[in-house]
Amino acid sequence: MQEKINHIKLKIIDPKKNKEIEQLIAHEVALPDIELNDYDLNRKKTTIKQAFTVIKDHGLEKYVNDLEWNKDGNITWQNEMLRKISDDILKMIEIWKKTEDSELLKKIFIYIQLWGGNSGRNILLRKNGGFQKNYTELVYKNACKMSINKEIDSLNEYIKLKYIGISFASKHMFFWSNKSLPIFDKILSSILFGRNPNIKYYNQYLDVLTKLGVEKNVNLSVIERSIFNWADTVDGKNWIAIRSKRG
Repeated sequence: MQEKINHIKLKIIDPKKNKEIEQLIAHEVALPDIELNDYDLNRKKTTIKQAFTVIKDHGLEKYVNDLEWNKDGNITWQNEMLRKISDDILKMIEIWKKTEDSELLKKIFIYIQLWGGNSGRNILLRKNGGFQKNYTELVYKNACKMSINKEIDSLNEYIKLKYIGISFASKHMFFWSNKSLPIFDKILSSILFGRNPNIKYYNQYLDVLTKLGVEKNVNLSVIERSIFNWADTVDGKNWIAIRSKRG
């Protein structure tokens, strides 16, 4: 890994310099020059409310009924809830490692889908066959065990599940690897590469974050979360808009 990442050229650009961003070609690796210290997820929209409703409305309420839910909760409430769900997921994973309980495995899966927001709803919807048909325990269990061992190829296992793409597959890998392997979604791919995410790009994405982590002495998950949080800012939205035109 070290020999490989040494050949990556990281272009770090001041996000205020539009001309430099505009000069980036499609697929060129570039990162915004921002502080890398925002580990906790800090969204600007209430992304999990709809996800919770989908879960409740499709016969899966037993998996989330222990959450103290506030349907009128604001952004502050949501970000606190995201942190709680994240902590709960990691605790449940530790219990599952000892028990390999099937119902607990389903609950972890649903908690991760909830944490990821409503864009992951398709696997839960009745019109697509419903969760019980779309979810395959053996496939998910195998993928999770691979992630526990920090195996990147676990991504290929997660996407064997119906309606699970690279974004949510990497969210599951993120938690099951104890946050060692970073999430890779459309927002992050558009910022770093100016393109939509694809599973074949994950190794490159990991190499880029690894190299930056070595240079900045920062954990990969901190880098991923910092960039993701920054994407919601004015500068972040502007960067994405410019890179999207070049993609």
